[in-house]
Amino acid sequence: MMDDLTGRRFGRLVALRPTERRASGSVVWGCQCDCGRAVEVAAASLKNGSTKSCGCIRGWANRPRGKAEVTVCRRPRKLFVDLTGKRVGKLVVLRATSRRVGKNGDVLWECQCDCGNVTEVRTSLLISGRTRSCGCLHTDKHLVKDLTGQRFGRLTVLRATDKRHNNMVVWECKCDCGRLTEATTHALMSGGKRSCGCLRKEKRVEAKRVCEICGQKFTPNAPTQRKCKACKNKVVRACERCGARIVVDRRCKTRYCSACVEAAKKENLAKRRAVCSVCGREFVPNTAAQKKCPECRGKMRSVCEVCGKEYISSMGGKSRYCPECRGAAGGASRTGKYRAATEAFAAMRREYAREHADEMRAGAANAMEAARKSPLSGGYESNVCAKNWVLCDPSGNEHHVTNLKLYVREHPEAFPNPASAYSMFVRQSGCLRDGLPMEPKTCCGGWYVVDAPTVPEETRRYVEEREKKKRERAEYIARKKGDKKE
Repeated sequence: MMDDLTGRRFGRLVALRPTERRASGSVVWGCQCDCGRAVEVAAASLKNGSTKSCGCIRGWANRPRGKAEVTVCRRPRKLFVDLTGKRVGKLVVLRATSRRVGKNGDVLWECQCDCGNVTEVRTSLLISGRTRSCGCLHTDKHLVKDLTGQRFGRLTVLRATDKRHNNMVVWECKCDCGRLTEATTHALMSGGKRSCGCLRKEKRVEAKRVCEICGQKFTPNAPTQRKCKACKNKVVRACERCGARIVVDRRCKTRYCSACVEAAKKENLAKRRAVCSVCGREFVPNTAAQKKCPECRGKMRSVCEVCGKEYISSMGGKSRYCPECRGAAGGASRTGKYRAATEAFAAMRREYAREHADEMRAGAANAMEAARKSPLSGGYESNVCAKNWVLCDPSGNEHHVTNLKLYVREHPEAFPNPASAYSMFVRQSGCLRDGLPMEPKTCCGGWYVVDAPTVPEETRRYVEEREKKKRERAEYIARKKGDKKE
């Protein structure tokens, strides 16, 4: 139930009527202050005595207000203290000004100093006694003291000068070193000035150290500093060859002094030299795993199949003969200029055949067995090009040939294109392919076939079936391509 506070007095406030507002569940009453202002105060604040006025008796009464002059007071404020006429040190309070400072709205009081100056001081400083003059008290304290003849460190005060620094007297002093200098009263009494500057120089000289790198003196910036600024990134090492002391950058990998560099290079090169596994020459490898010199890179040592000697060949090549035997085995027999080499090579092959006669017979038996199983393989029964042929040259001389394909290859002067010549001979004889007849004189530079071996029926049938499948496959691919284009 709401208490009726109408007409009751609470301090300087008289409750007039309740309003519809509520503050923390308490009814807000409209009140009239003795100063004539109307305010709204919560009933709880009136009853517990926390609000006794509109604020006129507090130091914040003149602060700017936001809306109306009506406000709800919920907590007590610091009471206003009237300091008019009071003396604090050399200050006498004259009156309160309208200015406020600080978070609490301290009043600035106009005060008169005994020296005649007028100044403004806030309430808290006057009550605490921290401000007792306009500033003259601090100046007078230093002016009063006569420091003539007194000694401060290495300085002896001679006389006071006419100069002032921050309202303090500047004194002329003489240092023990004989120089004259000037210092303020505060600098002398606080110990900030104890010499003309020579004391600091002497301390700096005493603090100097010797750099452990270059040996020069320097002033350290830290107690642990052992190097000067120029030698900050340098270290001392011992030469690995002679043991001499060398100074290098810490990121440098130098291990020898200037006198041992060239000799060390030669020694290291001698240690690193290796022998090429191909040519047998000495070289300096780039890595420990390198076994070949740069000239022999991509080459290897091989053994000749004819003479059994070692020779240098390219890696991945199909060469089986050394340079001495290669001409006898290939180029010499084709050009006809080196017939002696060809005969020597044939003699070597015959000797090899006599020594390995048993192995060759076994190989021939295996070849005949393979020929029986496949109509297109084998050396004698079914392989047409390996049987006896009779050819006629342009002069009319007949040549009995055992292997047609090998014969046209070994006579490049008569058959510049061996593959074309072989194909023409086969087509003329009618042994393979379509068996179309050709004129003898137009076969291959005047050469033509006089007699050719016959092809077994099963071989001919097999060849025809293979050619038919090829044609069908080609037609099928052509049709597919045509469909895609459309």
